[in-house]
Amino acid sequence: MKLNFKLVELTEALKETLTCCFKLSETDLVVLSILMSMGKASSEEIAERLKVSKTTVNNSMRRLLENALVVREKDQTKRTGRPRYYFSVSPDFEKVIKEKVEQCSKRLSSLIE
Repeated sequence: MKLNFKLVELTEALKETLTCCFKLSETDLVVLSILMSMGKASSEEIAERLKVSKTTVNNSMRRLLENALVVREKDQTKRTGRPRYYFSVSPDFEKVIKEKVEQCSKRLSSLIE
């Protein structure tokens, strides 16, 4: 399965797969879709764009990070206060999905046999 990172919206089939195999919520999928369209963004930027709280975005980012679908990098510019982090789609996005779908498929097959 070759994914196009320029997609602004995830296809219905991919949404269903991510929901089932990765246990992602609708909000997680929207955050992922926005991140795919933006390329790289902070949780503040995504929250502003979606008109939701930063906490909501951070909760989705936590699940996406745990599933290795996104990566986080620290802003390298000098600033005072808390560091700022940017998120982007993992360079291994396709590989992670393929491996998880295979695991999911094996689990389902074992239930049917």
